[in-house]
Amino acid sequence: MADLSLPPVRSVSLLVVEDHVLIALDLENMLLDLGATQVSVANSVDQALQLIATTAFDGALLDVRLGGTASLPVAIALRDAGIPFAFATGYNAAGMIPDEFRTQPVIPKPFQQQTLLQVLGMWGCLADGTSHQSRKPAGVSSSL
Repeated sequence: MADLSLPPVRSVSLLVVEDHVLIALDLENMLLDLGATQVSVANSVDQALQLIATTAFDGALLDVRLGGTASLPVAIALRDAGIPFAFATGYNAAGMIPDEFRTQPVIPKPFQQQTLLQVLGMWGCLADGTSHQSRKPAGVSSSL
């Protein structure tokens, strides 16, 4: 259930790229609880690329590794489409993210509602119009 003290997310469509079904379901529910109106889940590189090509997204959360495969093609497609995104990992991300994406936010797993909200705020997705782009959210790395 959403923390009512947190500002709600405006009507947004988000992409979750995560190969572990339970983690993806939990993240989807957290984002919907925060107020996202649409959350699409992809569990492979191919599925994510297809969704990016056919759906307009306001942001994406991208697991660094999908079933042992690097998610780099998805990161490139998101960047090329102008969709803001953050990497997510349960491991130390140092060395896992290519240099060209070292400035992307990295969210640690397990996901925390406040951290997700702060990243959404970085993307300008809060209903009150506020943005947290000028400050680095606690728990979110921006350089490795």
